[in-house]
Amino acid sequence: MPPARLKLVPSSPEATTEIVPADQPIVIGRDPLSGVVLSEPSVSRRHAQIVRREDALVLEDLGSAVGTFVNDQRVNAHILSDGDRVRFGRQVQFEVVSETIATLLESAGLDDRSTGVRHLQELLDVARQLNSAAVLPEVLAAVLRSAIRIMRAESGALALINADQKLELVLRLPKLAPPPVAQQELDLLRQAVKGHRTLTSQAMHETLIAASAQVRPDMVATPLMVARRALAEDSSFIGRLDAVGALLVSRPASTQVVPREEIAIFESLAADAAMAIDSARLYKEARAKAKYEHEMTLAKDIQAYLLQAPPMVPYASTFAQTESAASVGGDLYQGVARPDGSLALALGDVSGKGVGASLIMALATGMLRLLHDLGQPLSQILPTLHNQLLNYSPGNKYLTLGATVLYPDGRLELANAGHCAPALVRRSGEVTMLDSGGPVLGLLPFGTWDVETLRLEPGDALVIYSDGVSESTSHTGEDFGTKGVSDTLKTMAGRTPTEMARALLEASIAFRDGRPAVDDVSLLVVRYEGQQ
Repeated sequence: MPPARLKLVPSSPEATTEIVPADQPIVIGRDPLSGVVLSEPSVSRRHAQIVRREDALVLEDLGSAVGTFVNDQRVNAHILSDGDRVRFGRQVQFEVVSETIATLLESAGLDDRSTGVRHLQELLDVARQLNSAAVLPEVLAAVLRSAIRIMRAESGALALINADQKLELVLRLPKLAPPPVAQQELDLLRQAVKGHRTLTSQAMHETLIAASAQVRPDMVATPLMVARRALAEDSSFIGRLDAVGALLVSRPASTQVVPREEIAIFESLAADAAMAIDSARLYKEARAKAKYEHEMTLAKDIQAYLLQAPPMVPYASTFAQTESAASVGGDLYQGVARPDGSLALALGDVSGKGVGASLIMALATGMLRLLHDLGQPLSQILPTLHNQLLNYSPGNKYLTLGATVLYPDGRLELANAGHCAPALVRRSGEVTMLDSGGPVLGLLPFGTWDVETLRLEPGDALVIYSDGVSESTSHTGEDFGTKGVSDTLKTMAGRTPTEMARALLEASIAFRDGRPAVDDVSLLVVRYEGQQ
């Protein structure tokens, strides 16, 4: 009599005995959708299969990397016999024991407890598979595959609660289902989640099941519930039960009620599955958070390297500072001593935050330094930087920039690319907002930037600031604006760059009633001290 199934008895006592039906091909490998899942790294995803050939069961290798062995001989195909020692990869080894239908019936009659033992063995097997799976897709596949096997079902479906708190079907085996059946499955899954209890299609009212000309299978659905504990010192009690999804299997149509013991096994599987799915989701979220934190750390390091104090020159004193509204800001400042003895200064704002903005900062500051080191005139520097940003930055990134060059004789050149209007503060107390300029850099394929030339006397200063200062908002919704900047600086004429900057920062903070700024707050102040 041909065997009805095979028992693959492991050589290791810690491993699990695998029961292989003999009436259909069974794939063996690391793939979660395999009939027999082996987590050993040397086992290929689809390592081998067992198929019926006439009256024999044949083990066939599926092109595995390490190989399939029977009685220590590597094989491509082998007719299995009782006592064969089968090895998959380097370590996973089983002994083949065939069982005929007569043997199965006999063993069932001799021991009524065999069903309970089988159920226990199956749950242990499920726990092993769930423990070996870490990423969410593998966990979902292992859960559904195990549920179909344990419930001797034809198909199954798994749905999860998404970010919008809606039940979403995420996996079905087989993948396709007739529309009426798919609707029946979704109806039953929703009812199970809503009622927080296991439901069968037999027990549901006919109005809850969509009409279908097909023979309706017996469906069983159970919610996937996770116990949430209170976040307190005494968290021994369960705060609440949350549904993370629902699990459903479809068995062949029958007039018999699904046995209560099988429902209990199904619910036990669902409980383990819910915890595994929840853990996999938390693992995914933790990895995403770790990646984000790593990117933020990298961006902070880049920013810290870029934001260095301007060099000291005998004819000028400076102040530069930025305070980020987020963990990593998009503002930059820079000072470069040019070959002709002049001092180049710039303050800008990159659109966006994070690593992307930091890379644009690095590109911009690097280009500015190079062009100033080469002695390029300011009239050429902004167009050159604009073209580089167009070529090498993403289309949604751009840079606003206020750039100036101060010469030892007090001559000052100023160019503005979409940045806030700088303030010229005369020693006499006169403040002029210099609002001329051109478009932002790196966004549009065209643009011109005029260079304005001014003459500074000793004690005169230029203040370049970011919109985090001018766009400070009061509780009534009014902006600090250029008027607030001008009025504050009028009282600080002749003061040091540090005193001017501190006064402007304190005034903007007071204007918004001490509330945090919604954007980065950056300041660059240069005062001409005269030729020494």
